[in-house]
Amino acid sequence: MSNPLLIEEYKSCRQQLAENIKWMDQLEVYTVGAIAAIYVFMFTLKRSEFVTWVAMVPWILVLAAGLRTAAIDKTIGVINDYLAQLERAKPEIGFTTFYRNNRKPMMRYSRYYAWFLMFVITLGVYGATVISGPFWL
Repeated sequence: MSNPLLIEEYKSCRQQLAENIKWMDQLEVYTVGAIAAIYVFMFTLKRSEFVTWVAMVPWILVLAAGLRTAAIDKTIGVINDYLAQLERAKPEIGFTTFYRNNRKPMMRYSRYYAWFLMFVITLGVYGATVISGPFWL
């Protein structure tokens, strides 16, 4: 890998990967924090139609954040594909290829499982609120 531009491009792509993964982690933390704050607020409310609207916000938030996570994951996939292409040209690098060959499906899909679980739970809380009103009173 004697071409200095290729080395810098490889480094730049690796940096973009790290930043995208960081953004995904932050999105999870901020979403869970926002949902917790909404539920704390919601559980202080008395019976009213407003409670139903407030209960709707967490599952919509989870849906939007989950879609954003999927978009970031697709971006990561494109960058990884490009890095794998660079590694085929210069096999002395090899990290992306090694990682892809040794990762388990749980490593790739655990975020999707977590978002799906959060969606089901928040949708369940919304459903319980709609069906029985504020169930915590």
